[in-house]
Amino acid sequence: MGHMHPARPLAEGRRETMRILIIEDSEDDALLLSRELRQAVDELVYERVDSEAGMRAALGRCAWDLVISDHSMPGFSSVDAFRVLKSSGKDIPFIIYSGDISQPIAVSAMAEGVHDFVQKGDVERLLPVVRRELKGVAERHAREKAEGRVYRLVNFDQLTGLPNRTLFIRQGAELLRELGRCGSGAAIAYIDLDRFMRINNTFGYATGDVLVRAVGQRLAGCVGADALLARCGRDEFVVRSEEHTSELQSRLHL
Repeated sequence: MGHMHPARPLAEGRRETMRILIIEDSEDDALLLSRELRQAVDELVYERVDSEAGMRAALGRCAWDLVISDHSMPGFSSVDAFRVLKSSGKDIPFIIYSGDISQPIAVSAMAEGVHDFVQKGDVERLLPVVRRELKGVAERHAREKAEGRVYRLVNFDQLTGLPNRTLFIRQGAELLRELGRCGSGAAIAYIDLDRFMRINNTFGYATGDVLVRAVGQRLAGCVGADALLARCGRDEFVVRSEEHTSELQSRLHL
């Protein structure tokens, strides 16, 4: 049974929290390891588990930054733990920290994708390894966040949050190719707001923006879950659906 343990920050003014999953059958060893890890991180949250079921549950509970595993435990090993991690599909650095593993097994595990192996008790080597892996995690998260921002800027309308013309055309072309292969069809509805310029000129562009957002929200509540709704122009929306045209028109009250 694992337990989540918060640890105090190493120094005032540093607020980054690292979440580390410890695979260890000895609670005392896990506590000692957590004390050592506080030297490498600003603030530590960790959980100890010692079985496949416990590890799977922990992986589903939290977005861990790092997994550190003992090798030999009753009914469970670091090799088993790494297989559980791989089967989960999560990309988390995995370090074996054990005094009871042969060099060939450690080398074989690293060839399979384990990030490093550290002899238990070798804190001088463990801490730089942890810092290195956590730095890599932070860099990867920053890169993914930046890529996500760029993707949204390129593919989504900034006012409504809906897909834009670029994304609609690309996904529409992909759908048409797929429908062509299976002989099906799709319905497309084009919606243009009448007298929109009069609203902008009379009440101001801020009011026009409120109207566009409201229309986008109303349309999103009408279309089916499989439909693609996009804002394709200043006052233009388009909906693509695999429903029949009459069904789509009924949804949109057209």
